[in-house]
Amino acid sequence: MSKPDYSKVIYPSVEKLFRDAKIEGPGDLQPVCFNGQEDEYLKHDASYTIDATVDVVWDAYKTIHPAIAWQSRMIRFGFVYSRQKDHYVYHADEDFGGIAKGQVYLINLNIIKGIQIAVAHEVDEVNDEEKLIRLCYLNTGKTAGSQWIQMEAEGNRTIITHKTRYKGTSFIRDRLLYPYFHQKATTQFHQKMSELIVK
Repeated sequence: MSKPDYSKVIYPSVEKLFRDAKIEGPGDLQPVCFNGQEDEYLKHDASYTIDATVDVVWDAYKTIHPAIAWQSRMIRFGFVYSRQKDHYVYHADEDFGGIAKGQVYLINLNIIKGIQIAVAHEVDEVNDEEKLIRLCYLNTGKTAGSQWIQMEAEGNRTIITHKTRYKGTSFIRDRLLYPYFHQKATTQFHQKMSELIVK
């Protein structure tokens, strides 16, 4: 397993995540996915509409470079690591190749001015037939669970459902802070995708 080249990573929070966890890189991370027991998890669901056909939207979500997609006031791209290929894609790399199962995404979150943290998710499923992407949380953070991004056609528009099942270790964080910042991050991401696609 290769180590990240932090000279190619713009945000110090990403290196700090691995340093604090005392691990060398994303290959050491373990997924902590939703286990199917709904009553053990908190829920967060949101929906978004994009004025483009579902095939166009699905292709964009799979292929747009994450350095472009994950770019808003709150969310910024760190890098992608492929477990299967032991390969990294950094911010300046042109060849992304598309989203795939087994990729680990490192994202920098600008929570409030001066406070930035890194989060990690792993792609657990990319289902072309159901137009579904499933992400799992990883064991560096304080949250376990999964997220689902699913698309459905509504005429020439696309409805995106973003479903989250999560659990953590703090009552205040899980019920007050996490839903607020999670909603903010997901909304900015899908709005950015909409802008890129509709253009």
